[in-house]
Amino acid sequence: MRSLAALVASGTLIAAACAQPITYQGVLSDNGVPANAEYDLSFKLLDAPTGGTLVGTPVDLVAVPVADGRFTVQLDFGPGAWSDTTMTRFLQISVGVSGSPAEPFDITPRHPITPAPLAVSALHHPIELADFGSGPTLTNPDAGARLLLNRATPISPGDFFGLEVPATVPGFGGMVVNHADPFGFPYFAYASGGLVGAFTWHEPSTDTWRVHNGTDQLKIDSLGNVEASTRFVAPEYTYDEAQTRTLSIPAPAWRAFDPKSWTSTNFEARGNTSSKNSAATPLYLPDGATVQNVILHFMDDVSAWDIRLIIYGHRHENQTNPTLLDLTTSGSSSFHREVDAFGRGFVPFTIDNGEFAYSMRLTLTDPNNSYWLPQLYVTTVKVIYAVPGPD
Repeated sequence: MRSLAALVASGTLIAAACAQPITYQGVLSDNGVPANAEYDLSFKLLDAPTGGTLVGTPVDLVAVPVADGRFTVQLDFGPGAWSDTTMTRFLQISVGVSGSPAEPFDITPRHPITPAPLAVSALHHPIELADFGSGPTLTNPDAGARLLLNRATPISPGDFFGLEVPATVPGFGGMVVNHADPFGFPYFAYASGGLVGAFTWHEPSTDTWRVHNGTDQLKIDSLGNVEASTRFVAPEYTYDEAQTRTLSIPAPAWRAFDPKSWTSTNFEARGNTSSKNSAATPLYLPDGATVQNVILHFMDDVSAWDIRLIIYGHRHENQTNPTLLDLTTSGSSSFHREVDAFGRGFVPFTIDNGEFAYSMRLTLTDPNNSYWLPQLYVTTVKVIYAVPGPD
């Protein structure tokens, strides 16, 4: 005796005028063994699980090839089959062996088809929840079964649960995990070998989405604030646009060549030679940063004295020290002034910590070699630079 073990509708069943055929996939067994032959199949839509009225046009297919028990057919019941969007249809399937004088027989029960735009593809008619067993957990014992919604075939070999949003649905379309408790945590987990390795979840009390892998590795709240784990490794991470930073270097950061040239608040002029009026400090900036400008804040009440600021690059492999900036106030007399290197022909340069170490040197000079002490001192040096990524 021949019996149809399972025949499952798949594809998009649209409860409206539909000129396209619908794809059905099925499994046919002959006395419990996967069939390998040609069979005559008949498909009808009716409006009741038993008896009822025919809906649309029946589809009769002759000599359908079945290999290893599996087959795929295209069905077109005509546009009238889907005109009533409130009616549930029932699929009646009949099967017979091609070329055999035996009468085809009907498969029971009929399979209901819901009126919503819906398709289910698996191997053991998932349209019937009873086929998944009873109780609080629904299961399907077939380890090779797939569940595909609104499409007939998997997108990849690993696609065992898939969803297709119809093109007739505008905007967003997908899957929603809803927790009935307003304070519950809806989540999606990833497991291997029965053990959960990671999961994502939403915390409603703080409206925060989290990624958990051993601990919370990423948190994003509704204001757009992002908190990453304490160990953040992103060697290739860059900004869309370079970000500008400012490094302020106060007087206490400088080391004077003559102790009398430096106080705790200002770097002051205390003599008439450049060696006694100089101070230096290392310049630490992130690798790849571009120095765009340097601003010197100072006080000067005598036009005869100059303040000179130099930035050196000290090459690691030899003693060459190229000058990257040479800025002089040129004897300008003014209280609490600033000198902007950008407006004096300064050429930006990029920090290469693998090739150079960097330092800054301040010199207070009296071109006329006078021995009196003017009110001349530096308060702050600001370095403006841009970085392409996190610094």
